[in-house]
Amino acid sequence: MDKNNAFARSLLSAQKLPALTASYFRALMALGTKAPESLTAEVLLPALPDPMEYLTLCQHPSQHSAPCWFQVASFPLQLYLLTQRRFPLAAIGLVHLMNRIDVLAPPDPLSPVRMVVHSGLPEPHAKGQLVWLETACYQHGQLVWRSRASYLQRQHKSKPKMDRQPSTEPGIVLSLPRQSTLWTLPVSLGWRYGRLSGDLNPIHLHPLLARLFGFKANIAHGMWSKARCLAELAAQGALPELPYQVEVRFDKPILLPATVQCHWQSKKDGCNFALLSADGALCHLQGTIMPIRNDC
Repeated sequence: MDKNNAFARSLLSAQKLPALTASYFRALMALGTKAPESLTAEVLLPALPDPMEYLTLCQHPSQHSAPCWFQVASFPLQLYLLTQRRFPLAAIGLVHLMNRIDVLAPPDPLSPVRMVVHSGLPEPHAKGQLVWLETACYQHGQLVWRSRASYLQRQHKSKPKMDRQPSTEPGIVLSLPRQSTLWTLPVSLGWRYGRLSGDLNPIHLHPLLARLFGFKANIAHGMWSKARCLAELAAQGALPELPYQVEVRFDKPILLPATVQCHWQSKKDGCNFALLSADGALCHLQGTIMPIRNDC
């Protein structure tokens, strides 16, 4: 967690995850505030939720090869924080720009897990306002998993003072990786992943709902795309030994149904990967995996 965490307002400390229905009600009511404030919420769960449906949908061979599972398990807590009155931006309409995950130890599905979510202060962005969300998960008294994600609230009238965009997005620069595979994604993918993850943003669920928000069709969840890429890399033996870091930048949305191609290329210290449209004209996602050095 970042240095501002010590000054964050604590909103929740409980032994069960917040109800998604209450969070979505707050989101629909647009209970945002203009007064920026760092916020923190945490829960202590007796055990992790059952991951089997998630592993099947993302085609992970096991929970140990699913680095994004903690992201899904902690989503109700993240949404609770995002929809609080004191959170500086409205949750509806936030665009997920990047996601970085540190996988530090294997999950223990039967042991208690403490989840902590922290939001930073909004930052200027060339297209509006950007906010960071950090999540950490602890088991047996040690940090086993953490993530850092950036979300953008578009403001069309924004006039940034800088000619260059602030360096808040990952510096992933990829040449096209050599190995690839092709996937066909059904129109129902958005609804299926939304139902099991709790991320029921209308732009993912149905073409008619997505059109209300300016999309030609419903779009795949970015975190499903990341998880599916990592499942493919796990099957290919391209994931490094623990601990490791996975950083992804989300580019063009995937309009469903779709055919996409996953590319990857192993390197000395990790792996580069990308998710492209079938014709290679659009990049939907690009990322990199690298070991975390114990001496860093």
